[in-house]
Amino acid sequence: MSTMDPPHHSPGALLVCADWAIAHGDADGLAHAVRELGEHVGGRVGERLRALSRLCLADYDEATSRWPALKEDLRAELATHN
Repeated sequence: MSTMDPPHHSPGALLVCADWAIAHGDADGLAHAVRELGEHVGGRVGERLRALSRLCLADYDEATSRWPALKEDLRAELATHN
């Protein structure tokens, strides 16, 4: 029996997951998606994503209010690498 690493999702798929989590009130799902996004992106945007992941579990409403602006910054960051 071989051990396989879990699949890593693309940033685009994780963006969809984060939006889905918000639409369904899923704090854990949002925290997971933005934490994985933070692993894909370095610098200030990555730090903000990891902070948002922690905030999801402490203050979900605040986290969801911060997501739209952070998502736009993330998209801009991803575009500079393509």
